[in-house]
Amino acid sequence: ISTSWTPARYLPADCLVYVQFKDLSTQIKNWQTSALSRRYYDSKSYELWARRHFSLKLAQRLEEFQSSLGGSLTLEALRQTAGRESAIGVYDIGETQFVFLSKLGRTGLVAKTMLSPENFEEKSFNGQSYYIGTGGDRFQISYAVIEDHLIIASKERLLLDTMISFSKNSPIENLEKSPQFQTLMKDAAPLHDITIWLNQERVNKDWYFRHYWIHKNFAEIVPIKAAVLDLEMGQSSWTERRIILTDNKDTSTVSRAEVYNLVSDIPASTVAFQVQALNNQNTPATLIDKMLFDSEREAGKVKIDSIALASDYSYRFEAFNEGVIYRTSDYENQDQTYDDYYSYRSDDDSYYHTKLDGSFSVDIDDSVAGDQNKNDQVAFWKKQFDERREIILRSLKAGIGDAKPKAFVKFGDQVFDPKDPKEIFVSSENGLIFLLESAEKLNRAEFEKALKQMLYFKIVSSTVEMKLDWTEKQIGGAKLRALVFPLTGRGIAYAVKGNKLILANYSPYAEKILMASLRPETDNASDRITSEVVSSYRVVKPKLGKAAFLKIFNQLDSDMAKAEAKSEGSSEANAVDTEANEKAGENDTKEKIKETFFSGNLASLFDVIKNVKEVTFETTLYKSEIKETITYRFEAGSKKSRK
Repeated sequence: ISTSWTPARYLPADCLVYVQFKDLSTQIKNWQTSALSRRYYDSKSYELWARRHFSLKLAQRLEEFQSSLGGSLTLEALRQTAGRESAIGVYDIGETQFVFLSKLGRTGLVAKTMLSPENFEEKSFNGQSYYIGTGGDRFQISYAVIEDHLIIASKERLLLDTMISFSKNSPIENLEKSPQFQTLMKDAAPLHDITIWLNQERVNKDWYFRHYWIHKNFAEIVPIKAAVLDLEMGQSSWTERRIILTDNKDTSTVSRAEVYNLVSDIPASTVAFQVQALNNQNTPATLIDKMLFDSEREAGKVKIDSIALASDYSYRFEAFNEGVIYRTSDYENQDQTYDDYYSYRSDDDSYYHTKLDGSFSVDIDDSVAGDQNKNDQVAFWKKQFDERREIILRSLKAGIGDAKPKAFVKFGDQVFDPKDPKEIFVSSENGLIFLLESAEKLNRAEFEKALKQMLYFKIVSSTVEMKLDWTEKQIGGAKLRALVFPLTGRGIAYAVKGNKLILANYSPYAEKILMASLRPETDNASDRITSEVVSSYRVVKPKLGKAAFLKIFNQLDSDMAKAEAKSEGSSEANAVDTEANEKAGENDTKEKIKETFFSGNLASLFDVIKNVKEVTFETTLYKSEIKETITYRFEAGSKKSRK
């Protein structure tokens, strides 16, 4: 993007979102002719989105916009009207208020495809002509051409403010003078094809954002003040660079060489993995707990962390102490806690709910809790929790503390029942590798003691005595130690290889990890890290994950659709089984699957991005900023398929 033309110097400063394009007309043409756009518009995801309330609202706004414009607004009309370098500032999401600027070139002539003179009234301001369309409560499309700049605004007031900004001594505070904007744009330079500025402090308060942001992680993004996202679109990859303005307490990092060392033991079939420097949130205790039990619980407002460790007792205690979170559709009050636990099930036009005491889910399997009142239970579980926490923490610190774990990589595989390919039962084989600064100081006896206690307290009832013994096996020059519960198959296995501590929740998967390091050298994603140090490095391979995703959710949704069909046709009048009815039922089941969120909506996106072979996420934390680089790498193919 040219540094000689900075549209932010003309736009009023109070915009929520600002987008700058290097060559808008060409980018629109590339999108119109790309295979990617065709796949997206043909997808179930787009079809379902087009029927949603938000999409219908946008369509309504478009009609209002076109009414004021006096003509149709299409991508083709915009392409013919806009110049190369262009920008847009959005000032109100709900009311769709904006200012659009485009540099037309030397002639300064406006294509009449979209801005037809007969649909506008000419006015003058400070000797400068401008044009306004038909008025309305929401829109009054206005435009002007100053020198070689085309300005289009959703309201006359926004147009006049922008026109004033072109004067030498403009009283209008423009976006370019914002300290946060200056800082982030400087750090993001050089800019590329599309650049987005977010006034995140204002965006966080916007009702539409809070209502439609799918992640609902508002507490996590509140510290973000502003952000810049810069997209570079190449032939073999797209690179998105993000700079986020925030305050960080933890700036721990891991070097590029250390990342490569960690991922060299990951099986080639792994769909996704994450490398990260250890910090206060990711301690050995929490990571081992999640690796063993996939635990990511939230009780009250307190998440299970290094203090809570691997025991359900922490969940019991905090659930009583804080109450169980009940998330409503009112996201303004999303952090409110309640003493009751609600569960909902929604059908097409009905809602059902049951109201249970908050302790139900944790007391039902415990004989002691049933004979105590709530206050006694709090004291009981707190005592149990404290005792187990101290035992595990002490043993784990004695075992791994002196070895000084610095970073880790976590990964896993989904394994289906090989006996019956139709079964949806799937187990998670999880792996975890720590990078140790002093591997020779690992205290195996204390470490094994801590692992055994974590498994025992999590799986076995406190009233049951069970003796568990470690087994040992030599794999590829490393000594593999395993502890397995009888019947359940649950357990843990670990090995030390060089300066790495390798763990898995299944012994065969640990063997697979150890054997992975013996494979021939291959093209590795870690070789493509752009920074010398990172705080986190993640890789996702969509193609490898597609089969498992579709198998799980197609089967789940198929069973649900069949159950619904059986329920609807259970009367004697509909009980006649014919070949035609069965075929119609199968077709109906397939259609219901297509309408679902996972097997329909999200599954269709696998086809949209079918040429994306790998996505990498590189994050580095600084005291005042977060820098991220996301790279989408494509399969070899034609240029059109990658546009």
